[in-house]
Amino acid sequence: MSVRTDVRSGAAYFYDMKKDPRFVIDKPFHSLHFYLSRTSLDGISEQSAAPRVGELPSQLGGGHDDAVIRHIGGSLLQALGRPAEINQLFIDHMMLAFTVHVAQTYGGMRSTAALARGGLAPWQRL
Repeated sequence: MSVRTDVRSGAAYFYDMKKDPRFVIDKPFHSLHFYLSRTSLDGISEQSAAPRVGELPSQLGGGHDDAVIRHIGGSLLQALGRPAEINQLFIDHMMLAFTVHVAQTYGGMRSTAALARGGLAPWQRL
């Protein structure tokens, strides 16, 4: 069980669900929880023609001050507060941005394919 008494506002915390993390929250809190599956990370790597992303840093309770995750989360919160004004395409794009950011920043994903000038992107050549 994790004991955290100093969760910083806007910090990103990663937990490996294979380790079955458990928490006791005994006071009011405001947080967003994202579940990022191995399939999502593998899909992003494949679309980017990059090697698969390895394990993400999941030191129990170790926070990262990540402005990109904080702002994506804030945008999603604002949008979800007005469900009549958003659509699935917006949510999909925000989650794609989140997944790519995590894969690059914390998973070390780097594309190995050279960018082609003109023509179709690799994923369009099916």
